[in-house]
Amino acid sequence: VNLGTFKPNNAGWSAVNALSADGAIAAGWASNSVGTQRATLWYGPNWTQKVELGALTNDLFDKSFAYALSADGTVAAGESESYNDEPRAVLWKIAYNRPPTPPALPAVPAPLKLDRNTIHVDSSAVYALSANGSIAAGHETFSGIPFPHATLWHGPNWTTRTQFDNKSNISVIYALSADGSIAAGKSTYPDKSGYQATLWHGPNWANRTSL
Repeated sequence: VNLGTFKPNNAGWSAVNALSADGAIAAGWASNSVGTQRATLWYGPNWTQKVELGALTNDLFDKSFAYALSADGTVAAGESESYNDEPRAVLWKIAYNRPPTPPALPAVPAPLKLDRNTIHVDSSAVYALSANGSIAAGHETFSGIPFPHATLWHGPNWTTRTQFDNKSNISVIYALSADGSIAAGKSTYPDKSGYQATLWHGPNWANRTSL
């Protein structure tokens, strides 16, 4: 099934990065009317319905991407260009209208910027969600330190931020267990060269295990 784009005759590019647990909802990105890559959901019978999730700005030329989806498809997460053109970790909370069939366009509020309570963050992104969408995982980078650092956002409205390792390490989280208690990705270590496959687990994800 070619899920298409928002351009006439499905011109441009698109990709799916995540599915709901039952596979009925797909999340990724597609070229919008001006050819910009924008976070997108496909849903409905044979995924024939699609909706653009938007970006942090009102500029149609600013990019956004959905990389993760909760099990029921009501939370999507990824990144969006911000007013300074830097990518920022975002979440979209989605309310689907059921019935009618095919379903009406879901209600998609403006994206929620996750690094809103931090300073000196240059860029960030979410790559994984727990099954219920309450825990988001990815990375942040900081001014003067141009390397990613594994980060979790959780708690009410994802306002609690947990960052791993010290700023001399490079790390990213790409996957979460269904309950969010185990995070997986990559990290550097002082006594090893290159990245190592890594799990964060235990109380508050305090244990780091190199695989």
